[in-house]
Amino acid sequence: MGTDDRLDRLTATAAGLQSSVDTLAKRLRANRRGVALAIAVVIVLGAVVIDQVVINRRVRESLAQNYVTAQQQVATRTKVLCPLYTALLAATATAPADPMTPAQKAQHDAAVKIVRDGYIALGCLPPLSG
Repeated sequence: MGTDDRLDRLTATAAGLQSSVDTLAKRLRANRRGVALAIAVVIVLGAVVIDQVVINRRVRESLAQNYVTAQQQVATRTKVLCPLYTALLAATATAPADPMTPAQKAQHDAAVKIVRDGYIALGCLPPLSG
């Protein structure tokens, strides 16, 4: 075996190693891009999760406030408005002492209808008949 054969084999081996190194370098660059993409995706997903947590908290706070407002409205209706409408309906149940003109009668009937409709719309108890 001559020096030239050894040199040729060494050159071929070196070329093969260089090709392997080039292939590995390409894979390394591709892996780096893949890792960078994965990190970017994790960051974006983290931001989305944080955003959803904030939105969730705001929705819960809003629902809690809506519940408090609804309870206040129920209390206002049952403790203030319904008793007021009941008193107004009781006052309109008796005919006025003085005879009314047709225009006054029409105005009185319209006012009674408004009070009755309000009583019904509020869901006051006891329900009105007729």
